Amino acid sequence: MSTVDRPLEDLPAPPNAHRGRRERRRAWLIAGLTGAAALAVGLGGTLYTVSTEKERLISAAASRAEAVLETRGHLVRNWLTTRRQGLGALAETESLRLIAAEVAGGAGQGLDTELTFLSRALEEQARALDAQTLQLLTPDGQVWLVSGGGAPFEPQIKAAAVTVADSGESRAMPAPAEAAEAAEESSSPAIDLLVPVPPLQGQTAPVGVLAGRLPAGALLDEVAVPGALARPGERLTVTLDAQPVDAKAGFTQHPGNPPLFTLTRPLAELPWTLTYAIPVTTVISPAQGSLFVGLALSVFAAGAVASLVMAALWRQATDNQRRLATQYQTMAGRIADQRALLNTIIDAIPEYLFVTDTRGVLHYANAAVGELVEASHDEITGRTLADVLDDPTAATTILGAARPGAGARQVACALFGQPRWLSVSQSQVDFDDGQGGTVTRWVTLAQDVTEAVLNRQHRERLQHSIMRTLGRTVAAVDPFLADQAAKLEQVALALAERLEVSEDERLTLELTARVSQIGKLFVSRELLTKTSRLTDAERAELESHVDHARTLLGDLETDLPIAATLAEMSERLDGTGYPDGLGGEDISRAGRILGVADVFVARTSERAHRKANRAEDVLDILAQHPGRYDADVVEALKALIDQGHLANGNGNGNGNGSNAY
Repeated sequence: MSTVDRPLEDLPAPPNAHRGRRERRRAWLIAGLTGAAALAVGLGGTLYTVSTEKERLISAAASRAEAVLETRGHLVRNWLTTRRQGLGALAETESLRLIAAEVAGGAGQGLDTELTFLSRALEEQARALDAQTLQLLTPDGQVWLVSGGGAPFEPQIKAAAVTVADSGESRAMPAPAEAAEAAEESSSPAIDLLVPVPPLQGQTAPVGVLAGRLPAGALLDEVAVPGALARPGERLTVTLDAQPVDAKAGFTQHPGNPPLFTLTRPLAELPWTLTYAIPVTTVISPAQGSLFVGLALSVFAAGAVASLVMAALWRQATDNQRRLATQYQTMAGRIADQRALLNTIIDAIPEYLFVTDTRGVLHYANAAVGELVEASHDEITGRTLADVLDDPTAATTILGAARPGAGARQVACALFGQPRWLSVSQSQVDFDDGQGGTVTRWVTLAQDVTEAVLNRQHRERLQHSIMRTLGRTVAAVDPFLADQAAKLEQVALALAERLEVSEDERLTLELTARVSQIGKLFVSRELLTKTSRLTDAERAELESHVDHARTLLGDLETDLPIAATLAEMSERLDGTGYPDGLGGEDISRAGRILGVADVFVARTSERAHRKANRAEDVLDILAQHPGRYDADVVEALKALIDQGHLANGNGNGNGNGSNAY
């Protein structure tokens, strides 16, 4: 074994110098005193620096706590505002105000039909707001209409209704504990929201109060969940029926296991409080790291000074020191070589690889990142990603794109003014900081997949072009079928806009309507134009157009469910449709919209054996079969007809429609 390869503990101790006892004592004394003085100076400076750093960290943590609590309070206020607006919109409807005014005036007899309609409206609004119950109360607090057949509210709610009616202002309050027990939802608190029913013209006081009991469990869970960039140990606690708190109370340290910094604020207009807590060690751990570094540097400086003094006094280095220096130099060279090799491998990959701490500060970045930002490694490290990219939005998008260990996720962002798509994956690495705490680092790998995304989008446009071409093919073969498809597309898109469907659903409706008649090209023309009643065999043949369309469209690769939606157009919610007898939730919303639109187009188009129905007559036909069609879609169709957006069909078809009802 060579000297360089031998472990440190095998190296011989330095030989004793042949000096007198007096000189050795003098040398050790001077070196010790000098080292002690250097150590004292270093420790004093370190303690002062650490104390200043702790104050800065606590101040920053307090600011973060205020921001987190303000964000959660804003979440609750938005939640209350949204539901208050929903109840307010219902309370301001003319029919509800008229009925409420008659009930408040003692003329509520003989309103069975109006009350049935109003009860249905309450049920729909209760479902829209996910409310346990909605109830209408008179200005003196008497319950006269309850959604879902629920029990009337408790006395304290009735008293609150009187207050709302007197003041004309809405009010939110926690539901009584006995209400949650009666609903067997003791673990899920609820909020009672009361809004006044505005007076009619000529009246000055509200004519009633609309009250809703809204479950708040999901809201409280969302409020109490720390954010994606939460620091270790950070948590939020909601306290119900809390005592009033000082809205200006400071960021306070509390003893415990572990000791915590806490900040408490009232939660919106409710008698609840939200407490932010974070372990003291999490807040001041960077300062503890500075203390460790300062102590190490102080000890090192003291040792260095003592060593220099000893070296000056002894004036001679031992063979052991030279061997140690050689070994340390060799080890440092090996470590440097291994690090250089690792950096070469990492810098060779084209993906962006970087390491950040919980504050978003960069501790490492590979060459790809340097090329992107046109900066060296030393110019990048120590700065936040937002500062390096010069775009806080892009940094937030990238760092918040994926959860650790959950696989890659694609996100869109702008890098230096250029729109890009990135596939981002993250890994969390925790290690001991040497002080009993944990240091967290985030390793992020981002791959530029812009070209792949653009290729996919191009492929989707090509697929959509094929579908439109098929629609034009139908027009070339049979103009009547094309006319029916065009009308179906017009009605379906009008309903889509009314119902505010997603862009994918809207495109699905457009393309499906364009090819909706393509299967009828495989059905005999004589059957399509027959004026007399169809036999069972003829109807079966006519209905086979759906299977023909599915067979034709099934071979086309498309990201949208065109073939499935076309088949669902002939299905009915009660299971009486064809070809598969689907019903209820098995039919997509796009299929339900096309089903209603198809009936409207068929009925408002003239046939050889009948004249075209008026649009209002089609609404009556749909109303005769309430279990077959989606009520929201039918209601949207009625609104479009009432507003004059849809007129009667003017087609001159001379055969059988596929969906007369």
